[in-house]
Amino acid sequence: GIDFVVERAISWIAKNLPAVRSLAPSVGVENLGEHTLLRLAERVSHDTLEHTLGVMASARRESETASASTSTSHDACTSLLYKHKLPDLVKSVSGGVSRCTACQRIYPTRARDTLVCANA
Repeated sequence: GIDFVVERAISWIAKNLPAVRSLAPSVGVENLGEHTLLRLAERVSHDTLEHTLGVMASARRESETASASTSTSHDACTSLLYKHKLPDLVKSVSGGVSRCTACQRIYPTRARDTLVCANA
């Protein structure tokens, strides 16, 4: 039924998120609804989200014709996915998490002394 189709679509989007998010015009993944976004966030790894952000940043730099609304749409989608992933991430890290003031990445607080930020 329809649940099977939705599950297949979510799995496909999760597997191909960098390509889906780099489409122009944007396909509006952020408009899927909270429940569907939560299911998508469960399937997308942190590494895939970081890679997606990198792909989108490169695409924005290469395209001088990108509109502000497309940029906002891309940022909204990844922000929403991170919003759903963050509670589990925080729970899984003993000692808490911190955010780098230079690059805004989140890292385990206990690793503060060993991590070096390229933007610092």
